[in-house]
Amino acid sequence: MSRGSVRAKPEQVIHVRCYIKGEPAQLLRELKERGVVSSVREAVVHGILALYEKTIERDLKRAQTGAGLSTPTPPIDLARDRKRQGVV
Repeated sequence: MSRGSVRAKPEQVIHVRCYIKGEPAQLLRELKERGVVSSVREAVVHGILALYEKTIERDLKRAQTGAGLSTPTPPIDLARDRKRQGVV
């Protein structure tokens, strides 16, 4: 490597092995049938990114209202959010 070149950071890798059952499994099958995702891996990655984005948005709202981030952040209730949006 020549001087002045940018060194790539090592890629973070996490191995996940689990069963998905119940409503999440049904939703995954539906998303695959509709062509929204092509694999379980893709669905999991999209889910993690969406959850992260929701968390960042919530943290930003809390910071703007003065609640601050020093108080514990309650978990995101995805089922409640789906009900609010009319998706059950």
